[in-house]
Amino acid sequence: MSSIKFIHLADVHLGKKQYNLAQRYYDYFKAFNTILNKAIEQEVDFILISGDLIDSDERISPTVLNKIITSIKSFQLQSNKRLGREIPIICIEGNHENPFYTDYTWLKVLADLDLLILLSGRYDSKKERITFEEYTSTTASGGKLGGKFTIRNCTVYGMSYFGSATSELFPLLTKAISKNDNQFTILIMHFGISQYDDRKAGIDLSPSLTELLRIVNYLAL
Repeated sequence: MSSIKFIHLADVHLGKKQYNLAQRYYDYFKAFNTILNKAIEQEVDFILISGDLIDSDERISPTVLNKIITSIKSFQLQSNKRLGREIPIICIEGNHENPFYTDYTWLKVLADLDLLILLSGRYDSKKERITFEEYTSTTASGGKLGGKFTIRNCTVYGMSYFGSATSELFPLLTKAISKNDNQFTILIMHFGISQYDDRKAGIDLSPSLTELLRIVNYLAL
């Protein structure tokens, strides 16, 4: 198995104006652009964002959306210029991007503009199963999501934020993800592990989660 290189981040919260300070708004974009530049410098194969790229799907303004589009387009241009290729940005939707009244979110808009790859497996509550459709430009059009994306010898699976029901997905994910010793397998989800951050509850390292970790090589949270 040949080596791969990627950057993993989460909770970027672009558009956030922390403490109601204008400078904090710019700080979030500065941090994001710094990481994009680092990805080119390090010549990574891809970037993973495990949810909450945008601070809130309900409050995003045209100015924020334009700034996000400009940042990613500039990154793609510089990546092509310096490396002769684009570096894919692979995302899932976190709790800040889960819509209340529509299935068409701002991240889906960015995906439709070919600025990022948005993943999520499909959960069928009646059949109690999860399926991962291969991401292509066709499956991802019109706000639809692919479930997995293959790049070189790596397969990336994505699952959108499921809140308090997250733990119930672990056995279904274990069945749905194909184990291949010749492929490096990554699963992207939006939750934290309990006891690592006293400010947040997190999810216990249960037997079902431990079993899932035997299937994937890297769990990107």
